[in-house]
Amino acid sequence: MKPSTNLPCIIIPGMGHSKLELYRGGEKVKTVWPLKTDAREAAKRVRLPYLKTVLSRRDRGFTDAIGGYFRDVLEPLTTLPDGGMRHEIRPVAREYPLSRFTEGEKRFTYRLAPVRELAGTIGEENIYLFAYNFFTDLYESAAQLDRFIQTVKARSGAEQVRLLPVSMGGAVFTAYLDAYGEKNDAAQVMFIEAALDGSVLMSDLFRRNVDKYNGYSVLEFATSGRVSEAMRRLLAPVPWEVRFGVLYKSLDAAFDTVLNNSLAMWATVPKEDYPALRDRYLSGEARAAFREKLERFLAAQFRVRELIAERQRAGAAFYATSGYGLRIMALSANDTVSTDTVLAAYSTSLGAMTAPRGQTLDPAVLTPGSRVSQDGAIDASTGFLKDATWFFKGQVHNDTAFNNTIQTLVRRVFTDPAFHDVFSDPAFPQFMEAEDSRKK
Repeated sequence: MKPSTNLPCIIIPGMGHSKLELYRGGEKVKTVWPLKTDAREAAKRVRLPYLKTVLSRRDRGFTDAIGGYFRDVLEPLTTLPDGGMRHEIRPVAREYPLSRFTEGEKRFTYRLAPVRELAGTIGEENIYLFAYNFFTDLYESAAQLDRFIQTVKARSGAEQVRLLPVSMGGAVFTAYLDAYGEKNDAAQVMFIEAALDGSVLMSDLFRRNVDKYNGYSVLEFATSGRVSEAMRRLLAPVPWEVRFGVLYKSLDAAFDTVLNNSLAMWATVPKEDYPALRDRYLSGEARAAFREKLERFLAAQFRVRELIAERQRAGAAFYATSGYGLRIMALSANDTVSTDTVLAAYSTSLGAMTAPRGQTLDPAVLTPGSRVSQDGAIDASTGFLKDATWFFKGQVHNDTAFNNTIQTLVRRVFTDPAFHDVFSDPAFPQFMEAEDSRKK
């Protein structure tokens, strides 16, 4: 039997969805995420080497200027070799329900998670948004999530909660499940395009397996499409080798300041890619403490099916949505893996066998029990939550909140006692085409 429909729902958002602030001596200094670029300062620093580069048709310090500026922008988020933060960074936490958010905060929340329909049924007073620093140890975030859950339970009077991990929120939930799952505080969990086995995008960044002809997307990934477009116009007059240099200097800046020492970023490397990257970047005694912390999470990631099964036996229910069929975002040079533009379908579906993008599964690998999508690209029977995962062909990772079907699935799963798997309602089959309400 499903729990009461008015149990509170906690959104565990993805990377970049929490506002981060820099503190010194207990006093707030500034907001450091979302990244804020000072156009005037940037122009001042790069103008002269840019003009020299354009006139001479070769790099005259421009790529170093761009890399240095990007490095300075990221400096407040610098992570240390042991995985800690160089500076005191705090997420902006809201230990109160969506009903008390400002209108701007509500709009932001409704854009990042498909909960509008759910809020219409259980009320905004039962929707909460967890905040965390997505560069630190995921077990620190898991401890914060546990405290947040206890706060929500105390304020709502509920004995359990519902959890909605979105994107990187899936990795946070894995750590939470490992450390605190036995508390049995989660009655239901619905993964929304959740990182349950990392992202090939992250391992491509570590390997520098990037599409250098689409290097502008590194800025879009870290800042905004507007900044990316401005850089595109800025680089139009310079030779291609200079453009490539801008990409690689920007990646070096991100790697040196944030990526290489971030436990959370390393935790999103797919487990099959980890050994080679560990040997390349994390060998030696100096990184031993980092490896120990990281490999605690990777062990939990290997056991995530077992951990979920333990909670299922205790009465918790789990569901997932998984997008597929799209090329990973242009920053990566990988053009064969089937993704939602950020995460591969095998990660968000907990292991469903997936054909390379644009191809079909080999009939020889199928069994009488296979449950294959109409396009022959996915075998749902091989995923761990085979009866409770809905697949959306063409679903864009960051656009699930605009998919009305996913909106309805979240509401039905969390509130309709008769709706509990892909067989519950023929109007919501296991395989569907993605939709975007903004295009209607």
